[in-house]
Amino acid sequence: ANMAALRAAKERGLDDVIFLSDEGNVLEGPTSSVIVAAGGTLYTPPVDAGILPGTSQASLFALAEQRGWSTQQKAMTVPDLLSADGVWLVSSVRIQARVTQLDGWDLPRPDCAAEVEQMATEAVTG
Repeated sequence: ANMAALRAAKERGLDDVIFLSDEGNVLEGPTSSVIVAAGGTLYTPPVDAGILPGTSQASLFALAEQRGWSTQQKAMTVPDLLSADGVWLVSSVRIQARVTQLDGWDLPRPDCAAEVEQMATEAVTG
């Protein structure tokens, strides 16, 4: 299912997808965790939503907390992502990829992007 979703995305000119629950809650990417920055806090969907705990996400959150960020698992919807400061997909392979478009909406580069991306790189590569 994960690889089929990526193939379908590529056929539509997209690089990746974010899975949603039947209720419309954000889950994860096919090979990544969703990270949302909003107001000095990093969020990720809760594992009790049926997703796998992300090791890259956990490492990023540990480092972010050391650097003064708040972190939280939180149920989120697409409107939450669209109104956030920034959205990333993180994994041990890609490290981090900022979401630049979601459902046809452009997501501008947030002021916190360099810091979040540097923390993700440090967290994943050690």
